[in-house]
Amino acid sequence: MSSSSVPVAYKKLLEITRYITAITAPSDLFQKLIETAVEVTGAERGFLLLLQSGLKPEEPLAGLHVAAACRIHPEEIELAQFRASRTAILKVVTEGETSHWSGEFPTEWRSQSMELFGLRSILCEPLKVHDRILGVL
Repeated sequence: MSSSSVPVAYKKLLEITRYITAITAPSDLFQKLIETAVEVTGAERGFLLLLQSGLKPEEPLAGLHVAAACRIHPEEIELAQFRASRTAILKVVTEGETSHWSGEFPTEWRSQSMELFGLRSILCEPLKVHDRILGVL
């Protein structure tokens, strides 16, 4: 099989596995992971959130903190207007399953974030080891 016939996503997967074994600083690895995920999916932006000390629904990001971001400032993620993404993130953390939304968002999600960020779709992937949720991509 020639290198030109190998799918781009497969090449990116090989590239990221090389980074996993070569990068020793977790922050560098997290940044590379989110940049690769954004590139492979064709997303406009992305971020990786880690659960620090348990789920805290009363906090802006429910106890998650920004470990890496691509094409979005980490401070923006903590804004109150980020409600639609926060709702999607919480759903993934509590259910532990991939979730995605496109087109029409549920009525209860409609907020300033829909217009502020021009959201058209959201994809959230849980980061977990066995059944333990570590964060969200």
